[in-house]
Amino acid sequence: MKPAILREIRRQDPDRAKSAGERAFIADYRRAVKAASDGRINESFDRLDRMGCIRETAAAERPALLAGDTWLAWNGARRLWSLPKRGTKCSRANEAIREALRSQGKIGEGVALKILQTVDLSEAQKRDARFIPAGAHAVFRKGYGRFKRGDACSIVEANDRGLVLLKNGRRSTLSYRRARPRQHRHGK
Repeated sequence: MKPAILREIRRQDPDRAKSAGERAFIADYRRAVKAASDGRINESFDRLDRMGCIRETAAAERPALLAGDTWLAWNGARRLWSLPKRGTKCSRANEAIREALRSQGKIGEGVALKILQTVDLSEAQKRDARFIPAGAHAVFRKGYGRFKRGDACSIVEANDRGLVLLKNGRRSTLSYRRARPRQHRHGK
C-alpha cells in the first residue's frame, strides 16, 4: 500500500474567511502551523502566543474556562481549538463543557456508558492477585467454554488457580494463562 502524504495545509483556508481580520488571522495561523510542521516549534509557539491562541491557566480553572469558551464558540462569538490530554483532566474538561451546554439548553442529560479500558500488565503481573484492579473485567476476544466472543465478566477474585469470573450469577475460574484483565470506568 502506498502511503498518502499531505504537502500543503488545506484545513484553514483564508479564502473562506468572512472578513479581512479573519483572513489575516487564518494566514497567521497557517504560518504558525507551517513552522511547527517544519520543526520550528519555538517559532510556531511564539506566533500562536502573539495571536492570543495560547492561554496559561491554573489547573483548577481550566474546565470552567474551557466550558465558557465552548459556549462562546457555540454561539459564534469565539473560535475554539482545545487540546486537552487524555485521562482525568480530559474527563473533567468534557464534563464542564457538557454542564455548560446543558445549563444553556443546548444539549440534554446524556446517557452513562460503561467503558472498558485495557490494563497493561506483564505476564507475571497477570498471575498475581495484587495487580488485578478492583472492578476489573475479563473480556473474551474469542469463545472459550461457556463464554462467547465479546462477553465481559466481572472478576470476583484472583486466587492461585486463576481469575474467578461472574457470568449470569454463576462463578467460573479462568486460568491465568488465558487472562487479559480489563478495567472499567464509567463515562458519558
